Amino acid sequence: MHRLRREGSMGDLPDWHALSAEQVRDIQMLYLTEAENYIGAINALVPGSDLAAVARAAHVLVSRSGNVGAMQMSARARRLEEACKRGERDKIPALVEGLNISAAASAHAVGSALRDAGV
Repeated sequence: MHRLRREGSMGDLPDWHALSAEQVRDIQMLYLTEAENYIGAINALVPGSDLAAVARAAHVLVSRSGNVGAMQMSARARRLEEACKRGERDKIPALVEGLNISAAASAHAVGSALRDAGV
């Protein structure tokens, strides 16, 4: 988790000390899979302009990213969700691009933490 904090996008993390190392790894691995799935869904939905579906997927990323301390990803997902709810179609492509960049950084940071833990 140290790498995530160093990324400069991390806020207050849950009390990871209350969990076993195996539980933390499981949460991190689940996050990687789910984030990838939701990012893929967002990228697939945007060309069709189903803003309600994009907003729902982004909303899930807000909380899931926050749960692992990926606060930059969470914030970008929140901005995307809000823009979709307001119908700001012109802002969506740039917000999705920023979300993709954050997703790659978060995946790298979580993946590095897992590799450091020997997973």
